[in-house]
Amino acid sequence: MFNNNITLFNFDEKSNKYYKTFLPNVELQSNFRTRFTNDSTLDDDVSLLIISYFLVNSDKKISTGKIFRTPKIWENLESKEEFFTFQEGKDFFVKGQFLDENLNYEELKNSQDGVFFVHSIKDFEDELSHWEVLGY
Repeated sequence: MFNNNITLFNFDEKSNKYYKTFLPNVELQSNFRTRFTNDSTLDDDVSLLIISYFLVNSDKKISTGKIFRTPKIWENLESKEEFFTFQEGKDFFVKGQFLDENLNYEELKNSQDGVFFVHSIKDFEDELSHWEVLGY
């Protein structure tokens, strides 16, 4: 468990830019599906992403040292590179590590499997602190 890596892309509407965060040691459970219609074949992939975190002075941190901020706080930060968030319907994640700064959702989704839009997030703040992110 927790032997996958993903790259999270946070979208900033003000700059029309994605900010990337590499998340190692996550659990990614993907179900690659295809749905057929009369006119075309649709990608209908779904995934459950589990990310553990730890608390430091009430901040939620991941193993890379980046700090989580809620979407409304994150969008008003000056230096977004130092933080990450989960925004439903705006952000997406990709299986693996992606260094290319010019990648966007459409290019990635059209070229490979393992690309998911953030659909919903659950935060479990008990002794096994983690997020569960549903992706489509």
